[in-house]
Amino acid sequence: ILGNGDITSADLAIERLKNSGCDGVMIGRGALKNPWIFQEAQALRSGKNMNEIEKDFELMFGSLWSCLSRTHEPRMVGLQIKKLAAWYSAGYPGSAHFRKTIFALQDC
Repeated sequence: ILGNGDITSADLAIERLKNSGCDGVMIGRGALKNPWIFQEAQALRSGKNMNEIEKDFELMFGSLWSCLSRTHEPRMVGLQIKKLAAWYSAGYPGSAHFRKTIFALQDC
């Protein structure tokens, strides 16, 4: 049995596991705002400090670019990167300006 719905943080994922008795949880939109949510949940579940997880955006976007480039045309890769950058920037200082700037870019 899997728990699902509005799991937007590692804390909520672990809470759902503990309180519901389900065997696992599914994380959807929570990963769009925090791609490290899975690592954080694993750390919490195993009693480790989730604050030690390195959030390397440059490495992550390099990997995304590489993966998307294998199957998509350059224009589509740029659009997907912009979309994901907009999601991932949520909650950071200056994120609204950042999103406005990246969507104004002609080339990626």
